[in-house]
Amino acid sequence: GEGEAQQVVIEMGAGSAVLSCAIDEFMHSKEGEEEGEGKHGEAGGEGKEGREGKAGAEGKAGAGRAEGDKGRGTKNKSRGMCESAQGAGEEGAAPDAEAAPPPPLFFLVDRGSFRVKKERGMQNGSIYNRIRCDIADLFLPAHPCFEQRPPLLHRAVVVGKHLCGAALDLALRCTVNARKHHRGGPPAGGGIAIALCCHHRCSWEHYVGREYMTARGISAQDFALICRFSSWAATHPPGSAERVFGWACKDVVDCGR
Repeated sequence: GEGEAQQVVIEMGAGSAVLSCAIDEFMHSKEGEEEGEGKHGEAGGEGKEGREGKAGAEGKAGAGRAEGDKGRGTKNKSRGMCESAQGAGEEGAAPDAEAAPPPPLFFLVDRGSFRVKKERGMQNGSIYNRIRCDIADLFLPAHPCFEQRPPLLHRAVVVGKHLCGAALDLALRCTVNARKHHRGGPPAGGGIAIALCCHHRCSWEHYVGREYMTARGISAQDFALICRFSSWAATHPPGSAERVFGWACKDVVDCGR
């Protein structure tokens, strides 16, 4: 079906699409490596088959001469097997190459307006689509890009490289809601890969782990302090107690996610 073999990447907070373009280049470089390895293996196999075929032919010729000495009416069974294999190869051969998969689809989500110079400069044949929308207002299954093509969400991978504070929580909520309300049940594939940053800009209002925190006795006021102290991980010297405490605060915030 549509979208089942197509790679789909949704970048939240895409900006100038640096991350999506890097992913695009990486995917095509891996495809090139796999094709190169396949051709190398085929060449090696052909060389080996050629050597074995030559040796086998010489052996069969010798066997044929020996049988000819015993009686010219004897049927050469090796020749008969070879003709059968050749016939099957001609009539039932598989296609030379499978149909090429459709080009990857990239959906770039951002509430701002950015130049599209980066993605237009890509030469890999991938398709880029801009979605100008606040992540807080985005419901992927109902968006025109996906509403008429729900199978695309089956393989969608949501990525982000710089979703500051609450923006990361909004992206997580958007992704989870899409999976919950996807037609035909939750998508079978896909995933989430988002870099964690700017914990000091998180807010209790948008945080996805409020139940997790309250169940452990952490209130909204406590959460605000934890987010504030998380900045110590960057503002204090390496190895200092304050820096260690700052990283611990970051870990607490991420545990609730």
